[in-house]
Amino acid sequence: MDLVHARSRVPAWSAWLACRREGIPLVTTWHGVHEAKWWGKRRYNSVLARGARVIAISDFIAGRMKREYGVTDDRLRTIPRGADPRLFSPDAVSGEQIQTLAEAWDLPDDAKVIFMPARLTRWKGQGVLIEALALLRRMTETAWVCVLTGPETDRKFAQALGRRVRELGLQDHVRFAGNCADIPAACALASVVVAPSLRPEPFGRTLVEAQMMGRPVIGTSQGAMMETVLPGETGLVVPPDDAPALAAALASVLSAPQDALDWLAEKARAHVLRHYTIRQMQAATLGVYDELLGIHLRETFEGQVR
Repeated sequence: MDLVHARSRVPAWSAWLACRREGIPLVTTWHGVHEAKWWGKRRYNSVLARGARVIAISDFIAGRMKREYGVTDDRLRTIPRGADPRLFSPDAVSGEQIQTLAEAWDLPDDAKVIFMPARLTRWKGQGVLIEALALLRRMTETAWVCVLTGPETDRKFAQALGRRVRELGLQDHVRFAGNCADIPAACALASVVVAPSLRPEPFGRTLVEAQMMGRPVIGTSQGAMMETVLPGETGLVVPPDDAPALAAALASVLSAPQDALDWLAEKARAHVLRHYTIRQMQAATLGVYDELLGIHLRETFEGQVR
């Protein structure tokens, strides 16, 4: 074994001890925000800062690793996660796929679709989205339906969302659709894709995939969304937990002329294809291995995938 790459904390501890004993280089990847409000959690997290090379999935995460764990520039590499443009391409989704989803979600033919794919948990922001939808109903005459997909990781929260939808009289406008197996088709069906997270996202692949599909996106002005979405160029961002601002952003997208939406789609797709493809992520990761092993994996890989 020449190198070990650990991507989460439990295996990283075992790998770090073994690599230290055997003199094998360890690469770690820091994927999450990993809050540490007490010293024990901070120490548990710290293993991901102990690699010979430490990969952060965004500049936001890289900054935190420098400030909070003292990772130096000579060991730190920022390699964003990627999406597959072969799957997330408008040309890769058939009309039949889109029609199948529209029928499964019981969507009216004339309604624009607001799409939020995320597990049902409070910090992802479904609550503020529901409040924004109640405001949106009074701000636009455009027919719309909001589809929320994702597993119920917080059952009580999911039940509270359903009650709030009924209290606000939004039953005809909101669909809780559970897991979605065809995210590219869902993005193609959507008029706008939203990720109103209450806390900073370490990366936020949802909006990258949506932009790759050429869809308008709305995120929040924090964390790595400020890297993956260029405000006013490839999408919109609003303050977190701000229902009026989110409603205004939704209204602006739903009422935008088609030429403006086409311009946004072109900019968005070009942006993510330039920075956030899975092949770019793979090549950059192999480049890190090359640094430690003195070989040419990246060059070989890039030659094979051209």
